[in-house]
Amino acid sequence: MVIRKRMRIAAAVLVMCTMAGCSLFPDGTRVVEKDAGESTQQIDYNSDYIKSTVSDVLEIDADVYRTDKEFKSYTIDYSGVDSATADKHADVFAQDGKELSDRKEILDKTTGNVRNIRYFYSDGSSYTEAYNMKMYTSKDASDRKYSLYVRLEKDKKDYLPLDELEDFSKEEAEKRARQYCDKLGITGVGDVIEYFAMDASHMTEIMNREENVQDLKYSGSLKSDNKEEITWNKEDEVYDFLFYKNIEGIPVAWAGAKSNKVNYSNACYVRVVVGRDDIKSIADNYTYNITGGGSPENNQLCTLEDAITAFNTDNQYSGGIMKIKITEIRQVYCPLAKVMDDYYRGTEAVTYPVWQITYEVESATVKDGTAYRGVTKSTYIINTTYNISRKMDSQS
Repeated sequence: MVIRKRMRIAAAVLVMCTMAGCSLFPDGTRVVEKDAGESTQQIDYNSDYIKSTVSDVLEIDADVYRTDKEFKSYTIDYSGVDSATADKHADVFAQDGKELSDRKEILDKTTGNVRNIRYFYSDGSSYTEAYNMKMYTSKDASDRKYSLYVRLEKDKKDYLPLDELEDFSKEEAEKRARQYCDKLGITGVGDVIEYFAMDASHMTEIMNREENVQDLKYSGSLKSDNKEEITWNKEDEVYDFLFYKNIEGIPVAWAGAKSNKVNYSNACYVRVVVGRDDIKSIADNYTYNITGGGSPENNQLCTLEDAITAFNTDNQYSGGIMKIKITEIRQVYCPLAKVMDDYYRGTEAVTYPVWQITYEVESATVKDGTAYRGVTKSTYIINTTYNISRKMDSQS
């Protein structure tokens, strides 16, 4: 009798939750439905600018970038290193008294072909050319860890707010970055995705914060006997540029992706850090060659409405999220791996059209009894036609 009474009470509670627009997770948590399928406002999905509230969680305030070019299916290849060409590129950095001090080749375990070549210079800098990337790292880049300053900060523009450095224009720095890409044979460098003017004052403030000292205050490892304390002066200031790569004038997704039908893709972008006196670092992430295609296969892009609906559904129950705001929507290519090698990296890929959604997430976490709120920037790749979806953090 008692058991039946308890069952009736439990059923009544479940009905009340359902009528109130609630759901019960397995752990008993009650969550208010966000109604992912319906917008609280009419949205013109054909507009070049959308400002609307989609649900209690999702808001759109975004420019929409569409290409006027036709999407086509291209086959691209990441594999292969040409030693003579790599040697020529390495010579670009052996200037102004800097000499090449060592060269090392690494062979593919399966084929025996050259997989990558590393070059070392007399000033402590290095250059690597591999089957899938080109990377130059100066000693300053190794010591000062520019990328960490961006990755450690959630609200990046609050901590690095300047648009330009004093006596060093963004235009001049970007021009120099593109010139070096040309010298290294990096083709298809497109628009700037984002950039940061890293001035001495703000970099010092970030470095000296208690939570960052361990990562940023000293060059090299903390356990190293040769570590030196870092200081920031005007001559140390740099611009950090992140560029799109293009295929036939259409940007390539700079976040990775995955599909239920095909293998993973790799993030394609070019990152260049430009100092007042020289180039500090270059990373051509996933260097590719177009080896075939231009066909109309695999070129169907789902509607923007379908993409937004799928995005909203995928994010409505994400734990700790208070608000999501989409800030940019862009049509891009996504190369999905066709052949996987023994290193689990795609050596050949086929391009697919996708919507690239850039968004900010306001979330709350609790640590040691204290509630924290923060904003992070992320990128989402989606095309429901081919079941392609992937969330990537910005600057990853």
